[in-house]
Amino acid sequence: MDVEQHFAMMHIIIEEELNVYPFMIAPIFISNPKNIEVVNKVFEEDKKIFIAFFKEGSNEEFYKVGVIGEIMRKVALSDGRVKILFRGIGRGVIKEITAVSPLEGNIYPFVYKPYDSNVIKATLEVLREQLGYLANVNHNITNELLRAIDESNDPNRIVDLVASTIKPKKAQAIELFAKDNMQERIL
Repeated sequence: MDVEQHFAMMHIIIEEELNVYPFMIAPIFISNPKNIEVVNKVFEEDKKIFIAFFKEGSNEEFYKVGVIGEIMRKVALSDGRVKILFRGIGRGVIKEITAVSPLEGNIYPFVYKPYDSNVIKATLEVLREQLGYLANVNHNITNELLRAIDESNDPNRIVDLVASTIKPKKAQAIELFAKDNMQERIL
């Protein structure tokens, strides 16, 4: 069966910033009442959730790529916000919005183009070497980051770790996040 046919109906919340990546556990503060409603429902039903991100300068338009994950914990805060502990599971793409209140859609897994693993391994070695040099002049490139990158064989995770550390501008982060060409992501 074609991967493109596998999808799941999920609730969707839209965030301002790209602050979560697949395979990451991160706290997220939710203040939008619609998003709080979705979070409460998803948490009660122990379902997966999709986080998409608003386009720059918009509070209505959002990117179709995002992170599929689960809510591990939820805490209501005294100021009306909700803090969740979110665990990213993978990338996804919204193929169709099926409901707007609360926001739901058909989410497909993000599919990468095939790549030559030898080329990717060589490119990752160059990246690791360059990060080693940068660690000497940039305090954000920590020994823990270098160790995590050295221990990983997953090129997507490596790129996500670097991106989450260097914190590019939102448009650059989303562009990198949405690339389906592995070598381009690494470069």
